[in-house]
Amino acid sequence: RSQVTQILGDCQKQSQELREQNRPQFQAIRENARNRIRSLLAPEQLASFNQWIKDLDAKREKKEVRKQTNK
Repeated sequence: RSQVTQILGDCQKQSQELREQNRPQFQAIRENARNRIRSLLAPEQLASFNQWIKDLDAKREKKEVRKQTNK
């Protein structure tokens, strides 16, 4: 049983490290998409979109903090 727990813990650690390594790439892809969308929006739409993105990022950050706290 302790060996299985060790294996699962190792797997979880490796998965987290991989996510951390790839995070900048995902952020770049996300930012590129956002900028492409911004270029399509009218000025009055841009404010709403930027607020939506700000809220979305705040939720993502809050979720990440919870994940880090639960380790």
